[in-house]
Amino acid sequence: MDLEYTAHHWADENFDLWEEVLGNHFFTTMAQQKALFDGAALARRLNDEQAAIYYEQQAALINIRLYQHLDQSHHLIQSTLPPHLGPQKAFELDSSIILGILLNPQNGILAPNSIYVEKTVNALHDQFNQMFPINNNKSGAILFGRYPGDTYDGYQTDGQGNPWFILTATMAEYYFTLAANLPINEKQPMLMEKYIKTGDAYLKLIKIYAPEMNLSEQINLNTGVQQGANSLTWSYVAVLHALDVREKLARNALAPRSRHSLDFP
Repeated sequence: MDLEYTAHHWADENFDLWEEVLGNHFFTTMAQQKALFDGAALARRLNDEQAAIYYEQQAALINIRLYQHLDQSHHLIQSTLPPHLGPQKAFELDSSIILGILLNPQNGILAPNSIYVEKTVNALHDQFNQMFPINNNKSGAILFGRYPGDTYDGYQTDGQGNPWFILTATMAEYYFTLAANLPINEKQPMLMEKYIKTGDAYLKLIKIYAPEMNLSEQINLNTGVQQGANSLTWSYVAVLHALDVREKLARNALAPRSRHSLDFP
């Protein structure tokens, strides 16, 4: 990422990570802020204090933009600030919001355990339960897609959107992150177990639809057959991210090591 360009143009409209919508996007803004904070730390190590200060100033200003994504009426996070000309999503829900939350860890209102993030996750869960027959209206772990009303099926843009391996793995990482961030108190063991079991359930879903761990882009919403881009690198990276967080929990004796179907080849 070009830090100078980002520092001077983060407020400009841009295309979202799905390359569909021109506007101001939560995920992109979170990525820009993390890059600027990381860039400031690097500049300071390189004795460029002026650059470090400027990057930090711009990163702090980005908070104003991030808070504009909060739908205070419904306690949800909007993926793109309305109005825009791209696909119109219910409540601007999009799984990229969770990607942003995990990419750029925050405290407070945008922390993984905040009410805004929790309600956004629950709303996405409800939408994908309705959208994908393969989920069979489950209350626990389900296959996640990009956003309600998605029409990209991996081959064309006028079809029906499907679940994605990337985003199902992201939900596993999200619950493992909740477990890792729990404060130490008397309720911790019960919540820890709940979060880890939920994360494991998302990983097990991936194993069900890719028993040999050959991960394409999408999973057909009706049949469970893989489709879209074959052997997609991002799919593997998303699974590895989730496994990395879980392994850190195990190393810290906060979770049992996996010795069952989660042992990916």
